Order: sequence, then C-alpha cells, then structure tokens
Amino acid sequence: MQFTEVLACLLILCCTIVPEPIEGTQCYLCSWSQKEEAIGINHTLKCRDEYFQPDKVSVTHCDYGCQLHIFKDLNGIIESVRRTCGKEPKSRMDISSGCSATRMRQGTVKVCRCQSDYCNSSRGTVIASLTLTLIGVLITMMFFLWRC
Repeated sequence: MQFTEVLACLLILCCTIVPEPIEGTQCYLCSWSQKEEAIGINHTLKCRDEYFQPDKVSVTHCDYGCQLHIFKDLNGIIESVRRTCGKEPKSRMDISSGCSATRMRQGTVKVCRCQSDYCNSSRGTVIASLTLTLIGVLITMMFFLWRC
C-alpha cells in the first residue's frame, strides 16, 4: 500500500470519528434542586431521574445538542439536576458526546453532552447513547483499517 493511500484512509477515518455540527436537536428542559424541594417547591421533582416523566417536561429545539447537569455534594448526594440545551461549541471537541466531572469545594458537577433527540432524558439514556456512538466509531475504524 502506498503512502498516499494510507494518508487518505487516515484522513477519512479522522473525519468520520469527529462528528459534524448538528442541524438541531429536541431536548428536555427542566431543573430540580434539593433546596426547592425542602421548602415545598416540588413542581420540578419530575426532572429527577427517579421521577422523570418525559410527557410532563418541556421540550425545546437546541442548535448544539443537549446537556444533563448533575450536582452532587461532598457526600455524593444529588443536590440538583438540570436538563438543557448544549452551549455553542468553542472547538470541534465540544461537539462530541460525552460526560465530564468537575470537582469543586461544595461537591462535583457532572455534565453530559449528547447529540440526538431527547438524549438528555436520564443518565441511563445518555450512557446508552454514548455506548452506541462508541460502537459506531469502533466499527468505522475497523472497516477503514481493514480496507487500508
């Protein structure tokens, strides 16, 4: 195999792995916090994974995918959940689906990004979406490596 063929295969592989910006995604839009629940504001309870009711939660069109924010205190207890639109990406890496956790003095914030309709419905759905994305990437890599 010639160098140019290998280079072409690698270029195609890289373009396949990094997703392109999406045209728009339907995302759930809600929030819940332990503090609001403690003072009797329970209209947001349906946003928690345990009580999540897709038919009772607002849906909106998002240009940059969906996000799920989960804040846990230092003891690992969930204090708040927010389902919202993704932010405008600063780089191509910001477009990809995935989760990241940031430790703070008060606890940990976990942010999951996803690019398919209603993918911010629950942590399980985000994980399933990421698993399918990973499987797709692996199959694509195997196909192009085999062909090259």
